[in-house]
Amino acid sequence: MALPSPPSLQLYISGYGGAISHLQFNPASDTNKIVQLGSLTIPGSSPSWLHYRYSDSDPSQLIKIYATDEQTPGQVFALDVSASSGNLTLSQTANTGDGPVAITTTNSNTCLATADYSAGTLTVHSLEADTGAFTSLDPVSTFQFNGTGPVASRQDHSYPHEAITDPSGQWLYLPDLGADKIHVFAAGSQPCADIKQTIDVDVPAGSGPRHLAFYTSPSNQTFAYLTSELANTVTAFLQDASTGDLQAIAPPHVVLPPGATYSGYSGSAPTVAEVAVTADGRFVLVSARGSPDGIDHVAVYSRDEDTGALQWVDWYSTEGQTPRHFSLSQDSASSYVVVANQNSGSAIIFSRDSESGALTKETLITGLDQPNFAKFV
Repeated sequence: MALPSPPSLQLYISGYGGAISHLQFNPASDTNKIVQLGSLTIPGSSPSWLHYRYSDSDPSQLIKIYATDEQTPGQVFALDVSASSGNLTLSQTANTGDGPVAITTTNSNTCLATADYSAGTLTVHSLEADTGAFTSLDPVSTFQFNGTGPVASRQDHSYPHEAITDPSGQWLYLPDLGADKIHVFAAGSQPCADIKQTIDVDVPAGSGPRHLAFYTSPSNQTFAYLTSELANTVTAFLQDASTGDLQAIAPPHVVLPPGATYSGYSGSAPTVAEVAVTADGRFVLVSARGSPDGIDHVAVYSRDEDTGALQWVDWYSTEGQTPRHFSLSQDSASSYVVVANQNSGSAIIFSRDSESGALTKETLITGLDQPNFAKFV
């Protein structure tokens, strides 16, 4: 009996050129693996991070996308998603700090938290619970960070690079590349204006923390995985669920193959970017930028299911430069990976072997304008 064909998947890719592309990936097709379904260009904008908002009544229905406009002054766009076509319409533009680079919703989708890289701030907006619309175009809270680090060219002030909640939704985390800290906020169910910072998690000086990914095990332990851009490392942590604190469980891993060195690299050393954990918790993926041959990679680590510790598996060429962002498909096997190659104008889609963690190229999407974010619906 023939196996059923894998289903088609939809995805959105944003780029610094101002466009957000809506695409369909057809794994079973040999000739039309990628079909463009639509595109929205916001003149003069630089959308660099997308956050999906699904319907409370139908969790499979995408109703809104929030997009950062990584400019000065900073803005966040609220985009309505057509239920029939998936096409995007700009509905609201909210004010935020300079250089917003990442956003997430908190407090049961009633708050929007934005990491403002250039401003060194976290801004919080209030959202309508049912529609996701901004209740005000100005933030209800702004938190200013004032840290520095030893790498003067990159750490002259705080540079929060991501806003992300843990799987419980109780804690909000902001890795601060400039201050070598992860700022932790209590989220939960209180009004947006009452979100408060609780602690900072210190990381090695000069490491430049960038992004986090979380996984909660069947034993109800939550682990976090941090990419540190300036040190080119990934680090595993165990979360204290009562305080939100993160404790490293092993030394950082330099994201290079075992035994490899920085020999051959000229100018800047390689820098990691995105990190993700597969849905089954068996593997952690990290994007690695700055290869001396101009072709960058996604590294795959196996994850110890009891301790959360990482072990190198392999890395895979993205057939392009500067894989700033990638995401996993949202099925239970995390069957596919899409990677945005910012400096090559391309995105690559891999299929993923759920047993070995190996990645196999499915297709390369070209003709994109500085793609910086790619995510399956």
